[in-house]
Amino acid sequence: MHSVLFVASIPVVDVMNPHPGRALWGRFTTDVDAKTATDLSVLRLAENVWLVDTTKALSSLAWLISFAEVQTVSYGLVPFEHAPVWLPDGFDPKTIQAQKV
Repeated sequence: MHSVLFVASIPVVDVMNPHPGRALWGRFTTDVDAKTATDLSVLRLAENVWLVDTTKALSSLAWLISFAEVQTVSYGLVPFEHAPVWLPDGFDPKTIQAQKV
């Protein structure tokens, strides 16, 4: 397995009845950001989507799963046998993460 797409479910916010899961989501993303901010094997592609290169650091995937389990955040995994091929040619998802820093 070359890499894994990690997708977490974001709790729905209802103004009339705030869901306590939203606070857990905040703690989850804070923990993940603190642990993966400088980790080049983890790319945050969206608010709730991370691409983890397991050939470089399998521990990063373990951290994501661990944080999700602790904060009771639902998640799913999509494993990729080979390195993802980004289209169009020349697109680099690392630039998404670089904009955050």
